[in-house]
Amino acid sequence: MSISGRSAMFSRQVSDLASALPDERPVTAVCVVESISGCPPGFTAVARTYDLDTDADLWKDGFWRRETRYLCLSKLENAGVAGHVVEDVAVIGERDMPPESHTFLPHTTDTGNKAWKKKQLVYKLTAVEVASRFIVDVIVLGRQKANPEGFSLVGELNGLLVCCKYGQAMHTPKRAAPAPPLPYSPAARNGPKVPDSTLAQGYAGIDGVPFVINPKLNKSKELKHFMLTNASSMTVEDLEKLTDYDFRTEYATLQQATTP
Repeated sequence: MSISGRSAMFSRQVSDLASALPDERPVTAVCVVESISGCPPGFTAVARTYDLDTDADLWKDGFWRRETRYLCLSKLENAGVAGHVVEDVAVIGERDMPPESHTFLPHTTDTGNKAWKKKQLVYKLTAVEVASRFIVDVIVLGRQKANPEGFSLVGELNGLLVCCKYGQAMHTPKRAAPAPPLPYSPAARNGPKVPDSTLAQGYAGIDGVPFVINPKLNKSKELKHFMLTNASSMTVEDLEKLTDYDFRTEYATLQQATTP
């Protein structure tokens, strides 16, 4: 067999395997059509019953019926509302109000005729990031009166049971937003090691600038002793002279740190 022949055979095998696997992608849109041929592009009609493989017509006019109705599903992201999935479907009475956040399917997509009689099917769209579950398949039962394993019973439409299969949403926890970058590197690359203290942490990014106490403050012990013994006889002017400090060293350090 030639290389092209083996490649074609391999492609068919992959395709057959893919079609045999269950499609667990969420349903993103639903509609109802009068004719299977009227199913919109990107949609698949639920055309056959799950248990009997017979016509899955949901209108059922009788032996001489002229009208038919088929449910259609799509799993394309652009088929419905962007970023939304079908979280639920329900069967309700013809005149009943739908459950909260559910939407009607009042008309057929292909002909615009009334979609249902006596009862109606409604569905719920939910944003994918908040949906707790979503529908992955809908089947119709012709005779069986109990839902198959893995499916949930939705309701009855003109003698046929509608069941759906749910998938569980897997949400990825949102990461906290990163802290804004500092105006300078938090670690000095070439400068001397700064003592671990609150004040040192605030100036740890000033490269090559040692933290030096003003020489005037080196005699702080003497000043303290002087204040304790002579404070009662000092004037305001005396106190101002003793505590005068212009912070020039600190201002120069800050200016160097903020200069590009």
